[in-house]
Amino acid sequence: MVTQIKQNYEKLMKAHADFKRAELTYNQKKKILDDLKEKMLSKMADAGTSTFKGAKGTLSMKEAKVPAVDDWNELYKLIHKKKAFDLLQRRVSTTAWRDRLEAGEKVPGVSSFTKFTLRILVK
Repeated sequence: MVTQIKQNYEKLMKAHADFKRAELTYNQKKKILDDLKEKMLSKMADAGTSTFKGAKGTLSMKEAKVPAVDDWNELYKLIHKKKAFDLLQRRVSTTAWRDRLEAGEKVPGVSSFTKFTLRILVK
């Protein structure tokens, strides 16, 4: 059993190192790509165009309104008054839930399960 754990450990540590290298490369390339996208959006807007066609493909600007909450208290009042819970995403804050449990409070409608994760510390 110890031999199997050691073999899996070696594979895991190699895979983890490979992943971290790939993640670093990904993050660097994503930043470059995001910067280029921002520049392109600006250039296209300055040129007054929403599409650009080239030999390798087509770029098109998409516009969408997205929410930005200026006053959470006002939003919460509306949600409470009109029962407009659809305005929020359906996710319980783990930290707030844990805090209530530790304070002896029950949170109705919420159960728990044990999730195991593996922390990898590299030397």
